[in-house]
Amino acid sequence: MLILIALILAAIPAVAVLYPFVMRGRSHEWMEDEGDPMAELERRWDAALAGLRNAELEFSIGNLDNEDYLWLRKQYMRDAAMVMRAMELEEDQEEELLAQVEQQIQEVRTRALGPAASTAATVCPACSREVSPTLSVCPNCREQLANEPSGPQTSMETTGE
Repeated sequence: MLILIALILAAIPAVAVLYPFVMRGRSHEWMEDEGDPMAELERRWDAALAGLRNAELEFSIGNLDNEDYLWLRKQYMRDAAMVMRAMELEEDQEEELLAQVEQQIQEVRTRALGPAASTAATVCPACSREVSPTLSVCPNCREQLANEPSGPQTSMETTGE
């Protein structure tokens, strides 16, 4: 039994010393990724989406007022648009990414407010854009909204984008 314990204690430092030599090929891949411009754009895109999700969640649970929420949403959407422009995406790819953003925002709303709250939407009378029923001002055109829910929200069909 004592010999087995001694062998295990000797194997632990040996594995720790040999591990970097065995995994050398994988670490080289990570080094190349660091300077890749597309990797940086993807990190910026992920940061913008995470910011949008967090802002939506904070607004849904009441930690942000309407003005702060609109400002944060505008900033993160601007960041996402700049990343899309830098990626030089085709129009259909941009629409797909925007649809994914809207889908993720709806998922956050569903988790924060429940399924019934995520299906109702308000339509702006000025620009016909569907907006959250919790907003009193349209984030697109700043028109005052009446809090009358419309039918189920579709991601990009009614936004005109």
